[in-house]
Amino acid sequence: MRALKWLWKHTIFYQFYDLCVSANEYFSDKDLIGDTLYSDAFKIVMKKYLNLNLKKDWIGRLYGVVNPNIDKDGHFDASNMIIEIDGDNTNTNEWVKAWAYKQLRLVAQLFKIEKLYDYINVEFTHVGPENFDNYLMVFDIVSRKVFVDSTKRFFSHLIVLAAIAGAICAYIFLN
Repeated sequence: MRALKWLWKHTIFYQFYDLCVSANEYFSDKDLIGDTLYSDAFKIVMKKYLNLNLKKDWIGRLYGVVNPNIDKDGHFDASNMIIEIDGDNTNTNEWVKAWAYKQLRLVAQLFKIEKLYDYINVEFTHVGPENFDNYLMVFDIVSRKVFVDSTKRFFSHLIVLAAIAGAICAYIFLN
């Protein structure tokens, strides 16, 4: 039974089924959250609460650089200064994530999205010099990654099958 299950999951039909299911989930999530995520009001609120200028990339992710030590006027604010206990940026990273998620809870309440993190993934990456607290924040719809992965699996499987079929056809026609 386990072998049949493994065999079924590695067929092109299952890959196509998985692609259709993940596409349906992604587009339904995008319809549900897209109006809020890509709205000008969301960008304005993010600018107000996180001092984050959001931009959209070609695949639909929103991104921007945030620094909690800079106030809304763009000046250095010593009251938000992060004191690092160790030299590996670990305390700063956790503090910035906690600060950003606290601000995002306010954003979720403003837009009346109860399960914001079920639909939106937020990634933090430290950018710039190590002694500055600049973080790249990337907002993405969670189901998009699943959709992209299933699309890659389907087309790579399709390419392998096409190569095998091409090799068989070439062998038949050349002999």
